[in-house]
Amino acid sequence: MKQNATKESCESEKGRKCRKCNRFKLWNEFHRKKGGINGNDSKCKKCRVSEKRKYRKKVKRKNKIICGQEYKVLSKVFGELTNERIDFISKLISDSYKSLKE
Repeated sequence: MKQNATKESCESEKGRKCRKCNRFKLWNEFHRKKGGINGNDSKCKKCRVSEKRKYRKKVKRKNKIICGQEYKVLSKVFGELTNERIDFISKLISDSYKSLKE
């Protein structure tokens, strides 16, 4: 019974609250989602897009090729590749190439 009361308070025929930004938005500001309430996503389009961009940026950074070495090879050697480790490894590689050229 409590679930119905909370759902009614955050939705109406016109729209609902976004679960991320907590702003009331119209139904057309939500992506369609088969399993969602009224067939819509729980997060608005704007929040969902920004979430996807952050995720893609993170994945792109991890999968970035550093001086011809693939991420999988580096992760086996250095363990989990955080942003700091990626920067450190790329600096090491670039410094070693500079010393070879000299």
